[in-house]
Amino acid sequence: MEDREDCQSWLQSNCPTFWSLLNESARRSLPLGIIEYIEEGGEAKVKISKTHLKNGEKSLLLLIKCCGLKDVQHAYRRDLSGIATAKRLSEFLCEVFLCSSLSKLSPKINLCPSSGKGTFCDVFFRLGDFNVYGEAKRYEDNWPMEETKPSKRSIVKAKPGENIKEGVRPRYMDLFSKLQGVPNQFPEGTLNILFLFHPSMTGEAGRYIRQALFGEHEFFTKSGEPELHEDGLFALQDWSDISACCFSRIEPVEGNLQCIAVWRNPRAAEPIPTQVRAALDSLKPKSDKSYERKLVALMN
Repeated sequence: MEDREDCQSWLQSNCPTFWSLLNESARRSLPLGIIEYIEEGGEAKVKISKTHLKNGEKSLLLLIKCCGLKDVQHAYRRDLSGIATAKRLSEFLCEVFLCSSLSKLSPKINLCPSSGKGTFCDVFFRLGDFNVYGEAKRYEDNWPMEETKPSKRSIVKAKPGENIKEGVRPRYMDLFSKLQGVPNQFPEGTLNILFLFHPSMTGEAGRYIRQALFGEHEFFTKSGEPELHEDGLFALQDWSDISACCFSRIEPVEGNLQCIAVWRNPRAAEPIPTQVRAALDSLKPKSDKSYERKLVALMN
């Protein structure tokens, strides 16, 4: 009870817009996911989490300015009020940071547009002369932090009949499975971009994503445009609705979107235009060292 009241007090004081989006029931009894997010981990982790929430507060204010309070409430109140885990709150914040960052580039932005299939993606925005739909997905890679994990990780899947004794299922296969149904969240015949967040301690996150998109052997590609193989997501027929995938992360101090890499789908029904690609490329970080320095400074 004391933790819940402390979290309520902190959230109400430091993130009043965030607090106001909660429904009455969630304000009376703060969702466990919010408490877990604020309180879990050591002192450094708590500091980072609270910084993310404060940046989320600024992002929500920006979205209210762009879209209006009613649209922001309609888009977020239900999900936010029912957040059950810290993981889900992290996913929610990625969505908010994505939309607020895109609003700085776009003269027009709509939240949670319909796909026309009974589903919704996260955002509609306009870049230059083009209408674009975007969806944020976040999958955290905890390897090798989990104590139950073996010391080695497979890069490619096992051959038929082969048993990898010291390895585990390759990460790209997990991503392939999790992302396979993403096209169903987008309209058909439109310019659609997946923004994929993949925090990882391994330093190989980009290569795992490239594997999932283009095929197993693209892990070993060091430079140049990846070659599409038939075992990649981009080779799937329904993935022709996805124009590109942007490997994304949130800058730890200000909460701005960073596009680490943008991969175009060579079989896209609507190829990503040069103008849109250039706008996303403008969000590339200057260096990973700068990101790491900011993160370390934030933790200390």
